[in-house]
Amino acid sequence: MNTLTITALTSGGHAYDIDFPLHPQTRSSDAIADLVTAQLAAISEIVSRYPGLSNGDILPSLAMTLAIRARMVDSSPESMAKQVHDLFDTAYEAARTAAPVIAGGLEQARSNQDRRSRPVRLPVCPVPLRRRRPAAHVRAGSEPGDRREAGCG
Repeated sequence: MNTLTITALTSGGHAYDIDFPLHPQTRSSDAIADLVTAQLAAISEIVSRYPGLSNGDILPSLAMTLAIRARMVDSSPESMAKQVHDLFDTAYEAARTAAPVIAGGLEQARSNQDRRSRPVRLPVCPVPLRRRRPAAHVRAGSEPGDRREAGCG
């Protein structure tokens, strides 16, 4: 099974290499990496405008977005519900079992990217650090319990 490796850098300075199994019908892992990067950037931007947001705000909004997107697919509600559950379970298991790889947050990520052979664009926040193969790297928000959920820092 093909995978997409995403390194999630938290605002608390933790990093996790997460190997997400790709769905058999995946057409472009690069597009998936771009979608993940854009969604995390949108979360970070919204959190910066509403500093009191918590996971109690962010996670339901993501669930609502997923439900809307799944409803837009021309398929039976039962088959879409099963596919959404299967996709989430697989992705969450990959994220849950990912071991920490580095600490130090943004500065460590910048230091690590200097050792890569391919130039990488590095905006302030979020930090998409991409390698074409085998991994795509994006900055995630923060860990649960961090008051800056999904913020940059």
